[in-house]
Amino acid sequence: MAPIVARTPDGRRQPLCALYPRTVLPVVEHHLRERRLSLQHLLESSGDVIDVPTPANPLRNINRLQDLNLTEGDVDQTVSP
Repeated sequence: MAPIVARTPDGRRQPLCALYPRTVLPVVEHHLRERRLSLQHLLESSGDVIDVPTPANPLRNINRLQDLNLTEGDVDQTVSP
């Protein structure tokens, strides 16, 4: 089984929005031993990767309150029980 990764319309893979099979674990361990911490490099080293086309808006980088405020009105922020 190959990693399944979200790909935005601009062609970028989103390695934090992905499913990684256990078969990738030896590659992960090798990267950690080599101090290669880039998830993009991990994907490149994993062989086949299944890309899932994803709209850009749901995949936003929110690190600060200001970033979150910029999304206001773009997403449904209601919480269901």
